[in-house]
Amino acid sequence: MDDLEQIKTLLIEDNPGDARLIEEYLKESFFEFKPTLTLADTLEKGMSFLQEKDFDVILLDLSLPDSFGLATFDAIHKTTETVPVIVLTGLDDEKLGIEAVQAGAQDFLKKKDIDAILLGRAILYAMQRHQLTLRLEKSQQRLQQAQELAHLGNYELDLESGEITWSDETFRIFEMDPEEPAPTYEELKPIIIPEYREDIDAAIREVQERGQRGYLELGITTKSGKTKYLYSIVDPIKDKNGEVVKLFGTTQDITDRKRAELQLRENERRYRMLFQGTTDEILVFQVDDNREPLPFLDVNDIACELLGYSHEELLEKTLYDIVAAEKDEIQKRIADVIDSGKRIHESQHITKEDEVIPLEISARSFSYNGRPTIISIGRDVRDRRKLEQEILNISEQERQRIGRDMHDGLGQMLTGIGLIAQSLSNKLESQGAEGAEKVQEIADLVKEADEYARALTQGLVPVNIESNGLDSALRELTRKLSKMYDIDIQYSNTPEAKVDDNASAVHLYRIAQEAINNAIKHGNASVVHVALNMEKDHIMLHIEDNGQGFPGPEEISDGMGVRIMNFRAQMIGGHLEIKSENGEGTEVFCQMPSADDNR
Repeated sequence: MDDLEQIKTLLIEDNPGDARLIEEYLKESFFEFKPTLTLADTLEKGMSFLQEKDFDVILLDLSLPDSFGLATFDAIHKTTETVPVIVLTGLDDEKLGIEAVQAGAQDFLKKKDIDAILLGRAILYAMQRHQLTLRLEKSQQRLQQAQELAHLGNYELDLESGEITWSDETFRIFEMDPEEPAPTYEELKPIIIPEYREDIDAAIREVQERGQRGYLELGITTKSGKTKYLYSIVDPIKDKNGEVVKLFGTTQDITDRKRAELQLRENERRYRMLFQGTTDEILVFQVDDNREPLPFLDVNDIACELLGYSHEELLEKTLYDIVAAEKDEIQKRIADVIDSGKRIHESQHITKEDEVIPLEISARSFSYNGRPTIISIGRDVRDRRKLEQEILNISEQERQRIGRDMHDGLGQMLTGIGLIAQSLSNKLESQGAEGAEKVQEIADLVKEADEYARALTQGLVPVNIESNGLDSALRELTRKLSKMYDIDIQYSNTPEAKVDDNASAVHLYRIAQEAINNAIKHGNASVVHVALNMEKDHIMLHIEDNGQGFPGPEEISDGMGVRIMNFRAQMIGGHLEIKSENGEGTEVFCQMPSADDNR
């Protein structure tokens, strides 16, 4: 009002004398402003002016030629609710003026009592009250919108009278008609889920008795059959003596959040069932910015049982503490999982008692709280390893039996037939008899078959510890394959590289045999180098070729031959590593503990 330059007034009055008098009063009252007056002597003209111009206040006579009584005010009020209205009444119209105020007018003045001061004060107060009313209505509207957006309603309970009032949003939350009276607590009880009723009663009693804010959660079933969950904050309202006379509360619809919490709990329950119900070791851990493993986030009971730690002890460990591998190898595995999203490999975990357990690991990575996280599922393969070892042993024994049978049976028979054929050829040749050349051809073929049978026998029984052992077997293998395929296959060794255990020697021989065959048949290599060396405390078998190599890591791990080589290396307590790039050849390393190290 401080920056108001003029008060634009609409006077709707059919009495010219009253109109002139009011105009004079306006001039006297607002001498510091520039009051303007627009006069209409009928309701119709007044409403027309309202559509054409803006006004700050309306002075309205309820007795007009074209309208009378409260209907006059209603017509003006419906046309514009933003302009304050002061009703002017005659001697007998006081009751009508009061009704107009109750209907929304800012004030009413009796014409006989009007003077300049009263009129000026009434106009200013009317304008101020109207502005406050508009602000309050706008504030309430914003509050209602905010409550709708937040699903937040409010209520008030008079403890003495039992009267209760609800906001519109509270009615909406409970799916009730806001035109109906707010229900009492007793009327609400039937829709409250029984398990919540005692908590509500206790919370209300506590607010009343202690005079402090209370919190409660309740579930309801609406008329439409929906289940809703509500959260309420209840504040006590006290009289001047400190007695709680009313309760004021807010209620928020938390159904979506509650359902999410219930779903989360159900997911957690299912996760725990799977996490703890499996017979495999499960480890969950994150890595830092350098991809170093952090202490385990979670481990299942099987992991604790398998490794011999309590749950609390194992959560303090990292992958470095339980994996039987060099730090660089562990970091490489972690990087592979993060980069590819998953990795399947074989590993060995160390128990609290330093026992080494072979595991088949399936690992996957995902992001949790913005950090790379890995879940590792490990299957104990000790029983399977024993069974596979038994199968290999039986297979090797059968190879040796067949080899001995061929040597002692077929080999001896071919030798005998060869001697007889050679003797007959010599005899026929000395006699100059016909057919000597044919018999000699037979003798040569039998000799060739005998040599081939001996080669097969040596392949089936490759290593003889009693003679030259693994070294001579590898030397003979490379010589024969070089001659058979007409490629350069070289062999070298260090004298200290001795394998006294026949089973281990056979496994190394088979690994070398498989690697050479892969280089020739799949890699199209022209040069292969095989080396058996002693390195520090272990024996290293190294096969290198100049072939085309493997296209990618998946092809290396997918082959059956590679898996068998891996398994043979594990059977002798060793470790197999294959390095290969497309077009760059392949290197196979098999490292096993030396005999001295085993002792």
